[in-house]
Amino acid sequence: MQETYNVGIYCRLSREDERTGESVSVENQREMLSRYVLEQGWNLYAAYCDDGVSGTTFDRPGFNQLIADATAGKINLVLCKDLSRLGRDYIESGKYTDIVFPSLGCRFIALNDGVDTAHKNNEMLVILKKDFIVLKKSCAVYLALLVFYTIFGAVNGDFSMFNAFVVLMITIMLPVTSLSYDERTKWDVYGMSLPVSRRTVVLSKYAFTWTAALCCAGISLFVNTAFELVNSRGLSPDVLSQPLMLAGIGLLVNDLSMPVMYQFGVEKGRYIMMGGIWVIALGPMIIMKVFEMNLYDALEGIYLRLNSVGIAAGLLAVVVVVTALSLMLSTAIYERKELS
Repeated sequence: MQETYNVGIYCRLSREDERTGESVSVENQREMLSRYVLEQGWNLYAAYCDDGVSGTTFDRPGFNQLIADATAGKINLVLCKDLSRLGRDYIESGKYTDIVFPSLGCRFIALNDGVDTAHKNNEMLVILKKDFIVLKKSCAVYLALLVFYTIFGAVNGDFSMFNAFVVLMITIMLPVTSLSYDERTKWDVYGMSLPVSRRTVVLSKYAFTWTAALCCAGISLFVNTAFELVNSRGLSPDVLSQPLMLAGIGLLVNDLSMPVMYQFGVEKGRYIMMGGIWVIALGPMIIMKVFEMNLYDALEGIYLRLNSVGIAAGLLAVVVVVTALSLMLSTAIYERKELS
């Protein structure tokens, strides 16, 4: 039987938040959280708000009243937009999420961060959920581009550009977007206030990357297959192999760039990653110029002699090994990194 929750929603916005571009007002927070409570079928007991109060202190009128009502047993679920609304003293925030609220019999949910103390045994799934929630802000852009490249491919009868965008570009862009959000909001520091190991945090990013890559490859495979069937064409091996190969290339780029971004930060890591892509792109051209040879003809000959599906499977096998090595390196870097 589902437990009945009497919910206390907590909203906060400080003057510092407003100056740094925080756009979600207390009223908007309250509206969003109230709507979520209604969707879940819970009872909304009260909304506790601190407008213009810094998150570095926990001596706030609204927050004090929330704790008093939780102590009196009037609420058994505390809901806020994200962990930064609870507070910006991360050690103190961790004390409330891990000790105070559980001791009061209160479940705690930070909606946009995917934090839910009722599911502490699924830490990596919680972080993955947070990453996908963050992507909702970019969904409209990705969807518009997806529609554009679908129409472009259908009109021209060639989905190579569609495949390159959906599989390759999105596979590379999504992890960078996620890491950039974590760095900008200092989510890593918030995460350390939760019972989550650093290894789990890093592992979740790689799981997120693989999930995104396979989803993109699946979308590409579906669209290409549908186009071939609508036009009464036979399904060639390339329909399956091309999305898998592009996903493999995207994953390789991420495997090479993730340790760099963990070491130097997202901005510097992004420039290093772009430099690496240019080296990979221009390297063969320089070799051909210097040694007067045509690598593309040689590679095309190898591709035609071999089974394209076999090449894709072999590439993914290589990617698995490289991902394992990249994960070990990123974990080692992140575990000794100072978070502040």
